[in-house]
Amino acid sequence: MCRPGSWVRRRRGRFSGRGGSEPIGNTLLGKLAGVGAAALVERTAGPQISFALDIGQTAGRVVFRSRWQSGRRFELARLLGDRIILPRSGRLFAATRSHTYRQKMQRSFAAESLAPFGAVDEMLADDYSMENQQEAAEHFMVSELTAPCSSTTAG
Repeated sequence: MCRPGSWVRRRRGRFSGRGGSEPIGNTLLGKLAGVGAAALVERTAGPQISFALDIGQTAGRVVFRSRWQSGRRFELARLLGDRIILPRSGRLFAATRSHTYRQKMQRSFAAESLAPFGAVDEMLADDYSMENQQEAAEHFMVSELTAPCSSTTAG
């Protein structure tokens, strides 16, 4: 069985011509999710939850909760994971702060997709200092909380 995060890495390698351990850029992330890259850098805060509403096969809307680029990237990767794992059209896909299995799956998918476990672990090289964690987070364009979590949840 294929791990969902590896689906994104395979697509990332196919689109970029590079391996799956390189950071995924906003343009590619947007392309995979059907969203313009500009939506990831806007600084407007949304409602208390992030969601995607699919209105048929080719139309829909995404609303982000976070105003920060790293947060928006994580939210979009969560919504992408939800669409891949639980494909349904004309439905609402929510990324909430709850602790359901679905939300945990979304968070794991997003972390593995944006900051692959193996790549983060290799980059940290057993040095979990704040500076090294920050460097890994900046490299993968994720929150400082996502990069170290990626390597610790893999083991």
